[in-house]
Amino acid sequence: MNHVMRLKKPDQYNPSFLPFEKLKAYGIGAVRGPRRMPHSLICELERNRYEQ
Repeated sequence: MNHVMRLKKPDQYNPSFLPFEKLKAYGIGAVRGPRRMPHSLICELERNRYEQ
């Protein structure tokens, strides 16, 4: 029996919005990223969501 899990990307941001250098400032050291995001980065993403 094969089970397939499909994932849906909830949001996509313009690459210029959070370039890798800016992500480093939030403590993100790899593109694959940590399993959790810093609270400050979550706030930044939420702020951007409502400005669009």
